[in-house]
Amino acid sequence: MPGEIKQVKIVGAVLQVHKQTPSGPTIGHEFTVAIKAVDIGNCRLQWWEKTDHPYVAGMLPGVWCDLYALHSHSSVFAPWRGHVSMGPAEISLLDPPGIMVNEPAYQERELCFEIRVREYNVVLGTNNQRRIRARQVLRCSPIGHEFHIIENDVPSSAEDGPPTWA
Repeated sequence: MPGEIKQVKIVGAVLQVHKQTPSGPTIGHEFTVAIKAVDIGNCRLQWWEKTDHPYVAGMLPGVWCDLYALHSHSSVFAPWRGHVSMGPAEISLLDPPGIMVNEPAYQERELCFEIRVREYNVVLGTNNQRRIRARQVLRCSPIGHEFHIIENDVPSSAEDGPPTWA
């Protein structure tokens, strides 16, 4: 079907313990969001997150924030920014969310995600959306790390604005 979003899905959520970064060691679940669309040029990305420990300027504790709108220059979104053509495409976005192991204020963090890809085509009259919902809890201890995919590759109504769950 023309204009159809084929897939918006988390493929693999792997716990990366003590991954070394320039700021020091981190712990977190690295995951890939796989996006397949028939006409990627008509698609819009929304990457909503809510956390108790904001990590980007402009985020507030406990408030949903569209990180793509706020922080689209992030390397996570580079493959999305790089799609310039119309037509079919498959894009993978690798996200390495984590917390600093040596930072006392960040010994535990909860992060909720809602990632949406919306396709809108005036000519075809299509307005489709698929989404992912997930929840991550991180603790700087050997136990207690969680990554729950609540919804994966689910068709949804074309929504604008922040999620209403969590």
